[in-house]
Amino acid sequence: MVVRGAALIGGIGVAASAVVFGMGSPQASAGPAARDSQVIDCTGRAPAVRPDKLEPGCSASHQYLTDIGWRAWGSDVAVGEGMYHANKCEPACAAGNFETMHAWVVLSDPTSSGMFTKVTVSDDKGQWTTSMPVR
Repeated sequence: MVVRGAALIGGIGVAASAVVFGMGSPQASAGPAARDSQVIDCTGRAPAVRPDKLEPGCSASHQYLTDIGWRAWGSDVAVGEGMYHANKCEPACAAGNFETMHAWVVLSDPTSSGMFTKVTVSDDKGQWTTSMPVR
């Protein structure tokens, strides 16, 4: 598990590294009055703190994350792990042939109003980042 986390950490920076490996608080740079940020994965949905499911592509028919256990959730970064479900689109996307694998998820780049705007997902096949919420 540390190897997968380390691979993800290499791509997202020191703040998440400190959170995952217990070297500091995700709120340390924000000061004592900081509050936890929120996330909206798709436009029109309600903001959430520590959701157990995310749809970064705004379509459960293509990809989504479930069973997310958040290791840290702060004002600057949130780090969790769960199951990533990706539609393999074989023989066609409509067939709904999903591959499921363990993944790390990092939410980052909060706005001044405390809304995370980026999600980075890392699994056994690689890492990708997208903006949120998806419109």
